[in-house]
Amino acid sequence: MKASKTARPRPRPQTKPTHEPTLVLPSIAWVGRSGWGGLPPLTDGAGANIWLLRGTEFDVLIDCGSESGNPLRLNRRLRAVGSARHRIGEIWLTHSHTDHSGGALRWQERYPRLRCRLAEIGCDFLQRGDLRLTGVAMDPHSRFIPPRRPIPVREGEVLLCPPWKLTVVALPGHAPDCVGYRGEVDGWDVMFTGDAIIGDQGKVRGNVGWLDGLWLSDAPLYERMLAAATRHPPEVMLPGHGVPHAGATVRRSLRNCLWRLKQVNAIPSAPSMFPFYRNT
Repeated sequence: MKASKTARPRPRPQTKPTHEPTLVLPSIAWVGRSGWGGLPPLTDGAGANIWLLRGTEFDVLIDCGSESGNPLRLNRRLRAVGSARHRIGEIWLTHSHTDHSGGALRWQERYPRLRCRLAEIGCDFLQRGDLRLTGVAMDPHSRFIPPRRPIPVREGEVLLCPPWKLTVVALPGHAPDCVGYRGEVDGWDVMFTGDAIIGDQGKVRGNVGWLDGLWLSDAPLYERMLAAATRHPPEVMLPGHGVPHAGATVRRSLRNCLWRLKQVNAIPSAPSMFPFYRNT
């Protein structure tokens, strides 16, 4: 008789931060972050989370932080999880904010063939020299230079990091160019969400990206996006700041993010008080 085949158990996601890069899954590593939320920092400055997606042909960075995410400073952390800076073939940006995209130009200068991808609307703004979506005006001393010729991505587009295939998901609200990247990795339905969905962090429930008219936030649209995400949650969620989520914490975080936007939108006369309401 043939031995019965049993399903191979899925690796358990590791979501606890340490002082070293973390393999959240065998093919996903947490290689960069600032001290946001009191977490032990992996990179200097005010950078966002930097995620590494490990492929067979090349590796991908999902967001590359601020200046501190440049290839020279990040290389030791990449090597610690089995990658290296020369293996980075693409950078997938979740949106234009400088703490997510500020390191991209340094990568492009060192590796001219590296491809940098950004939501189509973000590319349109950069092409006409409009830096509102980068948030650079928040710091008058900033010397931010945007990435060169980013490749526009659109909702539903499938991006490849062989053997992985991830789909671009529009996540507008925090900023109009917010996107996520969702697909099966190591047997799990994962989504990189940037600042659009940060979720429960420590004692704070339902963290979401800052709302600001400067980068064209849209609170009603944000609520609708979160309602849709809550109906179809991923199994693993990797945000732009704070710790990742897996299983029940994903669903709870999404519900709490939606609750928080409902609170904002329930403020009487909010459209006449705040700059982040639009005719959507």
